[in-house]
Amino acid sequence: MYEEINKLIKESKKGDMKSKEMLLESLAPLIIKSIKQYYNKPQEYEDLIQDGRVIILECLDSYDDSKGTYFLGYLKHMLKY
Repeated sequence: MYEEINKLIKESKKGDMKSKEMLLESLAPLIIKSIKQYYNKPQEYEDLIQDGRVIILECLDSYDDSKGTYFLGYLKHMLKY
């Protein structure tokens, strides 16, 4: 799974829109898990899911793998805040 996500990240950073869509789809469970863990108002989940998708795209733009961090760890940290 990590290899697939890393491949999608590399292709997305090159501008491949299909890879970005697939990345958002594959990380949707992570967004939902983060929301349920830190927020307990189900009526606002849809808005928070959209915010999570925006955070993924922002993290994709600012992520630098040369710093030695994993994308998923970076993303989890950003979704928490």
